[in-house]
Amino acid sequence: MQRVARGFCLRRLWSFGQKLWRDLGVLAFSAFSFGVLIMVVAGCSKPYSDEEISKLIPLPSAFSNALDSSAKSGAKGSMLGHDAESSTPQEEQSFSQALLSLLDDSNLATLLDLALKRNTNLLTLTSQIAQARESLGLASANMLPKLSLGMGYNYSSGNYNRYQININQNTLNANLSLSWELDLFGKLNMLRKSKRYEYLATLSNLSVAQVSLISEVASNYFAYKRLAGATSLQRQIITNAQQMLAISQERYELGLVDITIIEGYKNTLASATSSLNALSLQQEQMKNALLILLNTSNTEEILPLLDSARKSSANSGVELAESSIDSRAHNRAEAKLESSAKSSTPPATTPAMLPSPALPDINALPQAIILSRDDVRASIAQLNAQLMLKNSKKAALFPTLNLGGSLGQILFSTRGVGDLVWNITGSLLAPVLNRAAITKDYKIQKEALKQATYALENTLRVAVGEIENAIKEVNTTSDSLQGRVVAFATSQEAWTAAKERYALGLLDEESYLTSYNSFLSARSNLDEAKLARISSIIMLYKALGGRLSYSAQGIREADSTN
Repeated sequence: MQRVARGFCLRRLWSFGQKLWRDLGVLAFSAFSFGVLIMVVAGCSKPYSDEEISKLIPLPSAFSNALDSSAKSGAKGSMLGHDAESSTPQEEQSFSQALLSLLDDSNLATLLDLALKRNTNLLTLTSQIAQARESLGLASANMLPKLSLGMGYNYSSGNYNRYQININQNTLNANLSLSWELDLFGKLNMLRKSKRYEYLATLSNLSVAQVSLISEVASNYFAYKRLAGATSLQRQIITNAQQMLAISQERYELGLVDITIIEGYKNTLASATSSLNALSLQQEQMKNALLILLNTSNTEEILPLLDSARKSSANSGVELAESSIDSRAHNRAEAKLESSAKSSTPPATTPAMLPSPALPDINALPQAIILSRDDVRASIAQLNAQLMLKNSKKAALFPTLNLGGSLGQILFSTRGVGDLVWNITGSLLAPVLNRAAITKDYKIQKEALKQATYALENTLRVAVGEIENAIKEVNTTSDSLQGRVVAFATSQEAWTAAKERYALGLLDEESYLTSYNSFLSARSNLDEAKLARISSIIMLYKALGGRLSYSAQGIREADSTN
């Protein structure tokens, strides 16, 4: 009896020891897993903020100070503060209105509205946004349990001739299975965050394309207007050159001038005609460029807008100052000149060909706008996407915990309905033989992160250079425009004096027409300087990412002396 009791106690003690050892093992494994989880989470890199970007990539001091202040105040350019659900139409409206507030033109507003709705590049980027949104949803869905329902039918037949037994069986069964990968180390969550930043990058890329499209449409439109006005002026120059050639030929026939004078006027006329052909070609090119940007082949849709620009430019072309020329009309050239004079308008009252842009004080522009550029925001988003992907690949080096279960039953059978069958499974998978491959994949992603950092640095450098170049060009074109205004005023005074002397019969027609052509050339040069000024403002608008806002203070008229 004692031997039996002793054996029973030993068995109970052995069972208790096994249970204790098993529990201690479970606790040790849990503690180890928790420690590894803490280490992994602590080792994962966080997304870059604007303040960290300014420290990672040093900028010129004029920009770095502004970046520090903007990071503390939560600047709008922060990728972390960017609303992923912001609507595209609001961005389109803000960008177009920002430019129209500087260059007010109703025809341009119509063209911009058409371009933003039809341009194929914008439509492509909009499709890419939809793709990125679905990829983000797919990455989020991968973190949830997967539930599947299955149903099967089985037919089996056995004919045992030896025993003369024939067995047939039909079976219909159904099962419900569940599988779930527990994201203990954040592999799936980091992948989801990576997709989210890629989605933000596509939003910023769309904004970049919108600003670029608006700038191109505006540049081509104003270039077309300037070419239309220059063509009108050039036609008048050709008319004057033809009159001077006719006068010189009459004088040559009378033996008053040499043949070299006629050759000189012929060369002048040929040069003016060649310039007119070049202007007409450029005007056609601008029209076709607008058709491409608007994604349309229907010229009748935009021709009214362009014809309106052409007509306003033609009306602004200076013909003759007054209709009071009543001097020698005894020959054909003078009669034509007088007819042209009667239909002309004074240059002082002609409307301006190009608008006078309203521009804020350059020194008052926020320097922190560098981070508001959408190409910079897209680069920051791509950098954070690569960073999150690196964290995901790092988490892939640790074990994976999977939970699963199934529930099944035979719904129909020739041998009766089966009982309900269920099971619950769990597995912990750790990479062993493929750990080297996963490590290589992680190292490859680390290099991809470096490349994203270099790309962001290059984007920031380019952005700073473009802003500085745009501001310099605005100031330079402003000085050039002032010089052209002075030259035009001088030419206008000279032509007015020549016109008065011609009306009094103190100046011959040839000298008067020469002075007139000089005046027309000065007006064409003034319009070219105005176009350069407008182009510089469009470049500044583009360099600032389309976010050039201003208030009533600091606004000044760029062309106050038209």
